[in-house]
Amino acid sequence: MLLGDDVMLLGDDVMLLGDDDMLLGDDVMLLGDDIMLLGDDVMLLGDDDMLLGYHGLYCEEEYNECLSAPCQNYATCRDLVNAYECVCTPQHEGETCEVNINECESNPCHHGGTCIDQSDSFTCHCPPGWVGPSCEIRKSVTVVTCIRIPVSVD
Repeated sequence: MLLGDDVMLLGDDVMLLGDDDMLLGDDVMLLGDDIMLLGDDVMLLGDDDMLLGYHGLYCEEEYNECLSAPCQNYATCRDLVNAYECVCTPQHEGETCEVNINECESNPCHHGGTCIDQSDSFTCHCPPGWVGPSCEIRKSVTVVTCIRIPVSVD
């Protein structure tokens, strides 16, 4: 249905007001010639009328930024609108989980043990008398005592 030269109504959702303002349903608004807002996340900027984060004839398909595998070190990639987020393993941090966390910084080795940082864990070299992953177990020393019992031989 067309109402005049400046106003168009298609169903209940699309209305064109003047040359600069366009309202599409409840979520989409075009203000001027350059800015488009879809919900809270997507904007259209510039003269190319390209909706960032979307593609397709009507910008109906969202790009999956995770397809390029931007996250490192076994991180999980979460696709967002025109962005991605890397969910790092506990051993890594950084925007793409590229930074190895030094597990030795928390001093996990007890009783004077020496911590050796590895790519995804740590190893403790324990001092004499201590064992365990963090040198937390006292090594028991078994003392064998012999008792002489006099025996008579008949």
